[in-house]
Amino acid sequence: MHTIGVMIGNANSDYTIETLSGIYEAARQSGVNVVCFAGVQSSYFYKEFYDKKQQEDLGYQSTCIFDYDKLFNIDALIVAYSSMSIFMSDYELRELELRHSGTPIVYLENETEGNNSRYVYDDSKAGIKQLMNHLIKDHGYRKILFLSGPKDNYDAKERLSGYKEAMFEAGLPFDNTMIAYGKFNEDVEEHINRLLDLNPDADAICCANDLMALCSYPVIFKRKEMYDRALKTGDKEAIEKYRKYLIGESSEHSIAVTGYDNTPDTSNATPPLTTINQRPYINGYTALITAIGLIDDPENTKSTKTVPNIILRQSCGCKFADKLEFPALEERYILYPEQYSATISEVLINRMIPRGLYDTVSDEAHKIIDAIILKNVKSYLGLSDERLNDESLLADVKSLMESPIMKYVPVLTFLSAINDLFADVLCNVKKEPDRGILIKASSKVSDYIYSCLYTKKREEHIKDKYRTWFMPLISREMEGNIETNKNVFRSIISKVNTLELGDVYLFLADEPIINKNGSSWECPDELRLVASSENGKVNVSELDEAVIVSRDNVINNYINSDNQYAASVMTLYSGESHYGIIVAKSKPEDGVALYCMSVQISTALKFLEMARKQAKLENELENLRNKT
Repeated sequence: MHTIGVMIGNANSDYTIETLSGIYEAARQSGVNVVCFAGVQSSYFYKEFYDKKQQEDLGYQSTCIFDYDKLFNIDALIVAYSSMSIFMSDYELRELELRHSGTPIVYLENETEGNNSRYVYDDSKAGIKQLMNHLIKDHGYRKILFLSGPKDNYDAKERLSGYKEAMFEAGLPFDNTMIAYGKFNEDVEEHINRLLDLNPDADAICCANDLMALCSYPVIFKRKEMYDRALKTGDKEAIEKYRKYLIGESSEHSIAVTGYDNTPDTSNATPPLTTINQRPYINGYTALITAIGLIDDPENTKSTKTVPNIILRQSCGCKFADKLEFPALEERYILYPEQYSATISEVLINRMIPRGLYDTVSDEAHKIIDAIILKNVKSYLGLSDERLNDESLLADVKSLMESPIMKYVPVLTFLSAINDLFADVLCNVKKEPDRGILIKASSKVSDYIYSCLYTKKREEHIKDKYRTWFMPLISREMEGNIETNKNVFRSIISKVNTLELGDVYLFLADEPIINKNGSSWECPDELRLVASSENGKVNVSELDEAVIVSRDNVINNYINSDNQYAASVMTLYSGESHYGIIVAKSKPEDGVALYCMSVQISTALKFLEMARKQAKLENELENLRNKT
C-alpha cells in the first residue's frame, strides 16, 4: 500500500482544510495512506497585534516538521508550495526541494515540473486578470484598488502581477497609493481605510482573497457615519473623503468589492461577493491522484493547470448574475417528463458538483437527483397517483441532504441551488393550489437546511468548548506526576485520549534538542515511541525502554498500519527546546485542536525538563553540603 506524504503550511486555515479534505477523500477511494506534515506559523497571525521587538518569532521551530519525512516510509510527496511560502523563504523552499530530489513530488499552487515532479496549479494570475477585465470592460470601472496578500507569498505575488498587467493592458494608471499589502487574514481595517482615504474616487477594490474582501464590508459601511457627520458640519473635504460607503449598488456612494477563493460564506454575504472559484478540494484530490500516477506510471502522468472561473454576484455591480436558470415546466413535458427532469438535474449538478470531480461523481449524482425530480414532475403533471405536497417535497430534500453526493457540496451552495429551483418553478406555475404547496415547501426546506447548519455549528461549538476545557489539563496537574517519565507520558496521553482526535502517538528524542533561530537544524536520526492511544487504549513506556524509530525502523510500522489511514504530524517545542513530534489520525478540520494539543504537550514536556534540571541541581547542592 502506497504512503503519500503531504507538506502543507498554515494548517489551521479554511483553505488548507479544504485542500486536505480533497487529498484524504482521494486517498480513501484509492486505498493509499496519507501522512501530513503540518506546519503552523502562529506568529504570522498575531505579530500584527504585538510589538515585533518584544515578540520572539518561534515559527522556525514549526518548519522543522518538513524534515521528519525521513523517519517515515514515503513513496511520493505533495508539497503545498503557497501555504508553506507564508513562513519559509525562497531559499528554504529550494533547500527543501533539493533534500527531496529523489522522491516523486507533486507541487500544489506552483508551476514547477521536472523528471520526477509534476504540478497541480490554478493560475492565480490569469484568474485575477479575468476578474479585472470584467470590472474594466463589462462595468467600465477605471480606478481599481488592490488589497494584496503578504509581499513574500507566492500566490499573493501572482495575483498582484495579474492586477498590474490588467491595468497596464487597459491603459489605466496605477501607483503605490492604490495597492496595500494585507496578511490574508481579518486584519484589513487599516488597509481599506488607507486605500479609500488616498483614493476617495475609487470605483472598485479587488482583494486577493475572500476573507479580506468580506472583512472589508463593515469597514466600508462604517464610513457612512463619517460621511453623515461631515454633511452636518459642512466639511467638504470629509464629504468627498467618505463618500464611498455602499457596496455593489447603483449609486454615487457605491464601490465594487471582489474576492478570490469562492469560500462558502461568499454567496451568503450581503451583498453576495463576486469572486474567483478557487478549488482547494479539487486540487487536493487531483494532487493525490497525480502522486499515485508518479509512482505507478510516471510517463503517462501529466501536470494540471487550469484558469479558475469568475463567480459573478452583486458586490461588483452585477444583478442576479449568480441565479440559476431552468426551463419552464410546461404541459408539453407530459409526453417527455424524463427530458425535463434530466435538464433540471444537469443544471443543479453543474452548480453543486465541482468541475474537477464531475466525471467522478456525476453519474451517481444524476441517478439520485433524477429520481427525485422525475417523481415530483410526474406528480405535478398528474402522471402519477401521488399528488404534489409540501411534506413529500421536504422529505425528498432531506434524502438529498443525506445522500453520498453531499460530501462534495457545501450546504449553502445546495440551499442556493434549491431556492433558485423553487423560485423558477413558482414563476411558471399557474394553478393556485400548486403555488401554495410550493411556497410552503420552499419555506420548510429553507427552515430545514438552516436548522441543519445551526445544528452542525452548535455541535462544533460544543466540541470546541469541550476541547477548550480539557486541553489545559494536559499541562496542568503535572507536579504530582514527575516521579517517572512513564507517569508523565501516561498523564499526557490519557488526557489527549478525551479530545476525540483519533489514534495519537507521542515520539520523543532522548534529550531535548536545543534549536536556536538561525542555527543549522538537524532532524534527529532516532525518536522513541513513548506513548500512544489506539482505539481508546492507552500504552506508555519509560523513555529508555521505548521502541526506537529510525530510517530503518520507520514510524509507519507503529501507527496501527494494518488498516488504511490518514495521519497528521506536528512538532513539539517550547522556546528553543525541541522535543519530537505528535502523530494523530485526525480529520482535516481538527487542525486547530491538534495544534493546541501540541502546544499543551510541549508545555508539559517543558515543565518536566525544568523539574528534572531543578532536581539535578538540588542533588548537586545536597552532595556539596554533605562533602562540607
